Amino acid sequence: MRQKFPIKKVKKECALLAASVVFLFSACGISHFKSRPSRAAFPPLMPVASSPVIPPNADILIHSQDQISFFEEDGASYLKIYVDHHYVGRTNIAPKSASKKWGAVLNSGRHLFRFEKWDLQTSGNWRTLAPRSQPRSRWISIDLSSQTVVSVNFYNHELKHSVSIQIHPLPKTK
Repeated sequence: MRQKFPIKKVKKECALLAASVVFLFSACGISHFKSRPSRAAFPPLMPVASSPVIPPNADILIHSQDQISFFEEDGASYLKIYVDHHYVGRTNIAPKSASKKWGAVLNSGRHLFRFEKWDLQTSGNWRTLAPRSQPRSRWISIDLSSQTVVSVNFYNHELKHSVSIQIHPLPKTK
């Protein structure tokens, strides 16, 4: 005698299995059967911005760079420069680990410089560092017969920084 196969029971079990698979995929956030990396896994796209033009006879050059520990920390950043309480420019936008530069011709004398570091968040918004992590304002002397080079470096996850000032004599022209 031939045994009857319970088709209704099999259909019900297949429907439950299919529903549970769909539920598991939706609970895990998988929208397709192909696995895709999430957008958060990639660093944000670097904005395309023109580099500030540094004049060849610049009295002052400013370099900024970060020391990073991991590739994931290497987002975009730039440094805003204020001289005598006035915004005068910013460095180029570049990865934190790359050198960012700015230069200008200023009047000779002592000038109050303030540097403000800005980072690009993964959300796409720019964020400034906390005030306690920003370099303090400093007086820098500008002389027409020399070039002043200021290096601003950030390290230890931007909690610490160092500012070094070097003065290089300009070559004499005939």
